[in-house]
Amino acid sequence: MVYEYAIDPTCLSDWHRLRFIADNVGVPKGRLVSEYPGSWRKTIMQVLSGRLPVERSRLEVQYQRITPHLISPHRPFDPQRDWLSNAEEVYTSKPFRAIVSSENPRTLPFVLSIDGLDDTTELWKTSQNCPIRRKAKDMAATVCFLLQLARDVLLIDRHFDPGAVRFRRPFEQFAACCAKTRNPAPPRIRLLTEATYLAAAGDPYEHNCRHYLAPLIPNTLSCELVRIREKTSPAEIIHNRFVLTDRGGVKFGIGLDDDNGQEGQTDDVDLLSQESFDLRWRQYALMQAFDVVTVATIAGTKPVPAVGIVA
Repeated sequence: MVYEYAIDPTCLSDWHRLRFIADNVGVPKGRLVSEYPGSWRKTIMQVLSGRLPVERSRLEVQYQRITPHLISPHRPFDPQRDWLSNAEEVYTSKPFRAIVSSENPRTLPFVLSIDGLDDTTELWKTSQNCPIRRKAKDMAATVCFLLQLARDVLLIDRHFDPGAVRFRRPFEQFAACCAKTRNPAPPRIRLLTEATYLAAAGDPYEHNCRHYLAPLIPNTLSCELVRIREKTSPAEIIHNRFVLTDRGGVKFGIGLDDDNGQEGQTDDVDLLSQESFDLRWRQYALMQAFDVVTVATIAGTKPVPAVGIVA
């Protein structure tokens, strides 16, 4: 649902191209821009530096709309070669969704002309909604890229049951994606569930979460179990199931549990619009709509091999 694109910084040389990219990137659009190479921003500013002040100002407004949607590439770059040949080479080992440039001299199918892009262009078109099988791996694959980019993760299901394997299987897959972070530090992970009237620190539910979930969480991570309760006013309902991150989020139509072996079940996963994401982030991450009843930290105990940052 969300993909990484490499865009040649030298082709963003006019207002129309900059505006087109600015209008069409961001998690709600399903497209993020690889900051490839590390000097990507510097190259853009060099391209803009020769313009007259008024024109440069107009261009910089569009450029600034793109910058929140940049992500670190973690890919090599040879400064002795041009940008396009570098991008084409790294594509073979660590592919982007596509490469966007003003030219395609080698007529490669994964290199897209910036002046020919629209929502019908293969590799550029994305979907904000997709049906998936209610299998743990399918569920995690839908959000794995977002989880790898995230510094803050919220898994929200009011009926999460740690004693039921149908909940544990997707949870384990989500945690595995978080462990493959592209950031220097592991993300903060919170599991939000609805508190019953019996909720208290150290009660059976908390005990079960520690018992069943700790072995599923990589030992490089921990998870905060946050039990929340609906406020009397404003009376927002804890209902929909979400995976939210600081980069964006998705809604699962049925729940964060799998089909429990009942073949043929599917679910609709929706990529949240910016407006919906902002609202849900305020409600759940900033806890503006609910009361926190208990918080417990569960340290992961699942051994993981020592690996570097995932690209």
